[in-house]
Amino acid sequence: METNDIIIFGLRLKISRVAFTIPQLGWWVLLIATALAILCAVGMFGWERFIKRRELNVKNFLAQAGTAAAMFFTVALIYIIFTRQNPDGWNVYWYGIIIALGFMLALVYGFKNAARLGVDRDRLTDAVLIAAVFGLLGARLYYILFDGAGGLTLRDFFAFHEGGLAIYGGIIFAFASAAVMCKVRKIDLFSLFDLAAIGFSIGQAVGRWGNFFNQEAYGGPTQSTWWGMTSTQTQYDTGSDTLVHPCFLYESLWCGLGILLLHFYSKRRKFKGEIFLAYAVWYGFGRFWIEGLRTDSLMIGSAVKVSQLVSALVFLAGITVIAFMRARPALTARKQAKAAAEAAEYAPLFDSPEDEFEGSGEDLEDGE
Repeated sequence: METNDIIIFGLRLKISRVAFTIPQLGWWVLLIATALAILCAVGMFGWERFIKRRELNVKNFLAQAGTAAAMFFTVALIYIIFTRQNPDGWNVYWYGIIIALGFMLALVYGFKNAARLGVDRDRLTDAVLIAAVFGLLGARLYYILFDGAGGLTLRDFFAFHEGGLAIYGGIIFAFASAAVMCKVRKIDLFSLFDLAAIGFSIGQAVGRWGNFFNQEAYGGPTQSTWWGMTSTQTQYDTGSDTLVHPCFLYESLWCGLGILLLHFYSKRRKFKGEIFLAYAVWYGFGRFWIEGLRTDSLMIGSAVKVSQLVSALVFLAGITVIAFMRARPALTARKQAKAAAEAAEYAPLFDSPEDEFEGSGEDLEDGE
């Protein structure tokens, strides 16, 4: 297994993109392993749903079994597509393992906090299954659109193991497909977006370490003797052993801090969708300056970095909507107070038409 040297903040490591190789033992081994994994997944769901809660309903059991199997296959899909066949078997890359791990941790958080944010867990599963697939396809499509490499075939599009994913494409397509599922499954859209925003932060904080093993997502020289990283890949790209910015680490730490802030913020949200907007502001701000350091950015022309432009727009849009929604109750209260004041200034001569009529009658009698 080929290893590469990497030095980060003075610490020397040997890493490999390949975690392990699965020998070519035949399809029957894969089928048995898949069946066992599904049974384990069904068992975990079954214990919680049918043993502890005593909900021994056949229809519910079949629904939960199908959900467990679908969740397993979704995680397995993410895991498998980042493998590559060789004469000795199948290379399984750290990148795929870490992406799958981030996805699973996001799921754990989502299911644990769904009820608190007003999202039904069973319906959440349906949205997640669709969003995961479309998010992956969107990340690939976004990368291809802005990579500038022409002449790509359908086979090239699905060659995920050869690299080429962009997080903003994944975010856009995942949230868009989730919005459709919210309509179909009658899920509160903005509550789901609030929950998903924290899940995305978890996935990004963990997933960026896949870039570490791939020796990618780094920036320009740090001009320091200790701050930064150098590796076989950076030395090849720069032609020297100059220390460069470990941008993957910056983004992982930024998203990790965002997880904590968004989690506690979610307990004090003023309106549905606020956590999603806060995520847009937080990630947009951080990604803007991190992207400015990177040397492998997708570009529009030769001067504009795509992710930096998107980050700026996302940040401005998020902070504008939050400011408006926060100010909205005060604006409404002012309008109501103004309307009440105007109503108080109007003092009619007679309280009602009957009073006017009665008064006129009394005057006539006096006149007689």
